[in-house]
Amino acid sequence: MRTGLRSARQTRLLDNSAGARCLALSPDGRRLLSGHDDKSLRLWDGAGGILLRVFQDHAGPVTGAAFTGDQRRAVSVSEDGSLRLWDLDSGKCLATIMVHNGPVTALGLSPDGLLALTGGQDKTLRLWSVITCKHEGSFVGHEGPVSAAAFAGGGRLVVSASEDATLRVWEAASGECLRVLSGHAAPVRAAAVLPDGRGAVSASSDGRWRLWDLETGRCLHESEAAGAVNALCITSDGAFALAAAEGGDLKVLHALTGAPAGAFAGHSARLTAVVEAPGPGSGPPEGAVFTCGADGIRSWGLEWERAEGELAVPYPRERQGMKAIAKLLWGVGALVALAGAALVLRQQTSLGPMTAGEPPAAAPPSVSAQPASLPAPGPSSLDFVKDPGIGSGEPGVSFTPEMKARLPQAEAFKRLFPFLLPKQIAELERACVLHDLCDPVAACRSTGLWDACVKSCQASRSCPESLAGPERTPVAAPRR
Repeated sequence: MRTGLRSARQTRLLDNSAGARCLALSPDGRRLLSGHDDKSLRLWDGAGGILLRVFQDHAGPVTGAAFTGDQRRAVSVSEDGSLRLWDLDSGKCLATIMVHNGPVTALGLSPDGLLALTGGQDKTLRLWSVITCKHEGSFVGHEGPVSAAAFAGGGRLVVSASEDATLRVWEAASGECLRVLSGHAAPVRAAAVLPDGRGAVSASSDGRWRLWDLETGRCLHESEAAGAVNALCITSDGAFALAAAEGGDLKVLHALTGAPAGAFAGHSARLTAVVEAPGPGSGPPEGAVFTCGADGIRSWGLEWERAEGELAVPYPRERQGMKAIAKLLWGVGALVALAGAALVLRQQTSLGPMTAGEPPAAAPPSVSAQPASLPAPGPSSLDFVKDPGIGSGEPGVSFTPEMKARLPQAEAFKRLFPFLLPKQIAELERACVLHDLCDPVAACRSTGLWDACVKSCQASRSCPESLAGPERTPVAAPRR
């Protein structure tokens, strides 16, 4: 665990040609994304500081960026109100979604990199699928623009900060506001979740620093030591916070108290973002930190003093017993839900458990005797093509000509998988149209619907041999 900062030095000036608004490091630390006032998103080699690619499609300054879970794609948001999905290898914009009625001011990705959380000047937060670009939910309650947004609790919770001087804790699945964290007397400019996912820190424009318990909503500590901060990054051990200061300094603060541990000059203008390299590997060395502001991007080398032990966050002790009981009840509930889901699926398809190399069980008489009586395809699940899109004031997807050309291929999924639910068909069609995954094998794998696809094919007696995973043997065709 880090106990103090020994020294810090500026190691490289990456760019000073355009003001930078945001930064994001890939999980392996090899590549760095930066969003700029000139409406561009830039990809850098994290170790060498070499510019690899420039992405230019946004109509306003880029205010947020993040790598997806596979690190092959990136998400960016802008003051033009849009979210864009990029292919980092080809440089192509894969999808454009109008996510807010006004500038997007915050961006966060789920731990698995499959969901994007956006916050806007319109005082709302919205949740989007990175795979399908589908709107998954909204979080409404703030009375001011959203300044920060992040997942917590392993993806179970969403934490947001706002210029209304509050933080809010939401349930990610339902969008319900669980707690309002009030106490700041000025707009909250920056916030970050601790690595354990149970606590968060926040800094307001009047220099106040607060440590929060997200499970109870209690403020565990408050101080005035932080000063004016625009962005925060918590070190991997949770002991310190790296702060992008209004005056242009890189500040190092004790995360639990906000007490200063060091301040280092290097920028001549206000800082807007700070990120830390994940650690040793093929990327930047451990202790590498990147900052950005109106005068460009810089990298720093920080040397820490260390000691054995773990960070002790002062959470209330009485929570421990309740957490153990909650985990036990959650486990029992999960087992009951899985058993119920398996029973429903078996009743729907009249199929027993499938093992590798075993022919499928006989289909129900109504299916095998009259194949033509299969359920007729319902209304097209490709209705999202008609979404209003840019300039309408509502969220929508903007399609390229290549995406529109794939619509007939997407329609074929309803005929190939007649027993899938409409929502499952929609996931396959979106994977085809938005991500060029029109091959049934690729679509079923990328959406996590492999088993459902196989069972649907078996029930309709139309399962292609290619639809067999690497750990399954090809499904034998039933005898007639």
